[in-house]
Amino acid sequence: MVYLAFTSGTTGTPKCVMHSCNTLLANARDLARDWGLSETSCILTLSPLSHHIACVAVAQWLVCGGLLVTNDPPAGMTPMQWIVETGATYVLGVPTHAMDILSEQRRAGLERLGQVETFYIAGSPIPEVVAQGFVAQGITPQNVYGMTECSSHQYTHPSDSKEVWIGTCGRGGPAYEVKIWNPEDPDQELPQGASGNIGGRGAAMMPGYFANQAATEGTFNSHGYLLSGELGAFDAQGNLRIEGRIKDLIIRSGHNIYPSQIESHALTHDGVERQRRLACRTTALGKRSVLPSSARCQAKRCWPIWRRTACPSSTCPNGSWPLTRCR
Repeated sequence: MVYLAFTSGTTGTPKCVMHSCNTLLANARDLARDWGLSETSCILTLSPLSHHIACVAVAQWLVCGGLLVTNDPPAGMTPMQWIVETGATYVLGVPTHAMDILSEQRRAGLERLGQVETFYIAGSPIPEVVAQGFVAQGITPQNVYGMTECSSHQYTHPSDSKEVWIGTCGRGGPAYEVKIWNPEDPDQELPQGASGNIGGRGAAMMPGYFANQAATEGTFNSHGYLLSGELGAFDAQGNLRIEGRIKDLIIRSGHNIYPSQIESHALTHDGVERQRRLACRTTALGKRSVLPSSARCQAKRCWPIWRRTACPSSTCPNGSWPLTRCR
């Protein structure tokens, strides 16, 4: 074992994930090969080294032999300026990083984000408007899905269409096999197109949770697939579409509402900077939804763009959000 990482995993209870050189490098080899990373690549991680995304960056750097840059800019320099200053060609982060970078880029009037060729985005679904922001300046968004337990196993490819980059997490690589399982019966595989629990197995998978055999066994089905607790489905081309966590699904009058779809739609309004959709229980309909947002507009102006798809019952404009700071 070379790496121990604490994560809430699929249950919300902290567990210690074990990884070996083999499990980390299996995923890194797939990513580096499929995205053409080489000794000329400059890899910059916006996530701190305490986060698994940074470990994915380190593993890819070891495989390709390029340059690795951590998110440690000089005092007074912003992450966007750091990306430009270092000549980064491959940047890794979460959607919030991407939103902040694009927002700062617009404020600075910078037409292109330095020498960046690819922007890896993982950790939560990518809002379409964010992916489009990179595509518009000739930067390929790498839409990634994974877990600390199995690294960044599902990802789009450079040869994919814009629609695949923006709307799916792609086909991934050979180091991890993914299937969709019935949330009510974890041993029943579902057909292509059906939405269910995302499960996988392969060389990139962790050996288990440290000193917690019960948690390890409880994470897998009888076929040896690690069940993620996330809802997803494959399209006809084998690309994985993420629909949200099973426990976050909003059920209203028998209709399934996926928070990620509504959050992505809200961001298409230029007056909304950040958002998060919540479910509130009601006696009549089961649940209703509330959309708190960092909005630069009045709710009545935003309402027309939201009402077209699974509109929230109410909105709560916020001026700011409490955010975790890396430094």
